[in-house]
Amino acid sequence: MCHQIFVSEGSAVRATLIRAVGLALSMLGPVALPFEYTTSVDEAALIIAPGLSLDVAGAKALTGTVAGLRIELDQYLEGAR
Repeated sequence: MCHQIFVSEGSAVRATLIRAVGLALSMLGPVALPFEYTTSVDEAALIIAPGLSLDVAGAKALTGTVAGLRIELDQYLEGAR
């Protein structure tokens, strides 16, 4: 199972920009992979859930990891100010 999933959270302008970048990246790849655009990490996790291991909680673990990464990134950026 190979997918390219682009998550475009935010404004309509940002979503359009992400779609353009995603299309450009997919054209540069050596193999044409199906790609999809979603508006949230939860939606993307549901799309790839069949390919994720249930031994480590699958889609739920993915969304939890992304949430944790966002918290760490916010803390890092606050410390850099």
